[in-house]
This record gives sequence, structure tokens and C-alpha cells, in this order.
Amino acid sequence: MRVLAAVMAAIFVALALRAVQLSLAGEAAYAAAVPKQQAAASQFTRADLVDRNGVLLATTLPSYVLAVAPTKDFTAADVQRLARASGIAVDDIRKRLEGPGALVYLKRRLTDSQRKAIHDLGVPWVRFDVENRRVYPNATLAAHVLGYVNREMEGVAGVERALEPLIRKAGASGRPVRLSVDVRVQHAV
Repeated sequence: MRVLAAVMAAIFVALALRAVQLSLAGEAAYAAAVPKQQAAASQFTRADLVDRNGVLLATTLPSYVLAVAPTKDFTAADVQRLARASGIAVDDIRKRLEGPGALVYLKRRLTDSQRKAIHDLGVPWVRFDVENRRVYPNATLAAHVLGYVNREMEGVAGVERALEPLIRKAGASGRPVRLSVDVRVQHAV
């Protein structure tokens, strides 16, 4: 019984020391861990889809998501500047900032110029997350065959769904998936 009590006390002390270490490391340790997590997330990508002649039908591109940590430190001027740079209505930003949640996503698929303009504002409670998005350069051409993916980059319909394992495997090796579709024929039809 004494041995069990000693083991439990040792575990408790170790956990308490770890909690103190984490609280002293603070935000610097968190900030250092976030880029590693984002890099790991961005390593996974779907393979490009190409037609029988190598014409690109679908690809994956990184895009930015505007995320805001609601605090009481934001000013009306900050909200005005953020609205101008992001193209989001001031009232929408204010409502979202005053709502519940530790993190609020205001806008997805920011362009590089929008991201730079918002970043240059220097507002401390704004951050950018990186997410992949699937792009179809030929718009709706062959859309009935290609299908589409959801926000989690999982195939939902068409080739994107039917060949999901193959697309993931080829994406991991950096190779495109060649389909029997011919873009020239699709244009004619």
C-alpha cells in the first residue's frame, strides 16, 4: 500500500512540474508549435488530376483563412481597418467578435494581397491559418466526371470520390493521376 501511495505521489509531482513548465514556457512555446502543425497539415495533398494528354483538370493550392481571437482589446478603429482590408462588413465583424468562442473564422480563401493588407494593419488579435483548397482550372468542363471534394479535402462525388485512395497515394508521392478524359473532346461535346 505504501508503494502504491509513493508511486501516486511521484506521478502527481511529475504532472505538477510539467504544468509549471508549460505555464512558464507560455505563448512562445505555443507559437513555436503552430508552424510545425501547419507544416504537417500542408504536407498532405491530393494528386493533380490530368487528362489523357496531360492537361490539368484539378489541383490543390494553399489558401489563407482569416481567424480572429476575440478579446476586449479591439478598438472601433481596428474593426474599421479590418473591414476595409478584408471586404467584410463592419457590423458582421463586430457581431462575430462579440459572440462566443475562443477563435472566430471571418473569411476563407483570402488572396495573397488581402492577406498582406490585413497583416500590415498590425492588429494583434488576427491570425492566418493555411488550408488547402481544390481548384478546377477548366471550371465546369468535365465536372460531371471529376466531381468535387469537401472542405476536409475528401472526395464527395465523381472521380474525386471513386479514386480517393489512388489520388491520396499519388499525392503522397507527388505524381498526377492521369484520366482517360480528353479535354478537347469535352470542349466539343
